[in-house]
Amino acid sequence: MSLLFLVESTLLCVLGAAVGAALGVSVTLGYAALQHIPPVLPASPILAAFAGSLLVGLAADVYPALRAARLSPSAALRNT
Repeated sequence: MSLLFLVESTLLCVLGAAVGAALGVSVTLGYAALQHIPPVLPASPILAAFAGSLLVGLAADVYPALRAARLSPSAALRNT
């Protein structure tokens, strides 16, 4: 498996996690502003969600790639 594939899948996972974290933080801040309460944004759940997203994304990308790498090109084309 090439390093380029791992870099690409990692970058996509990181970008997806960053967008999700930004959306979660902005919704939390908006809700807190509407309710006139101070927002509470602990770093540990945000980092845990980021790490979980990265692990799930990499597993979802690497597993099919490893399976496809074991097939011969003719077998891969025949199974599509």
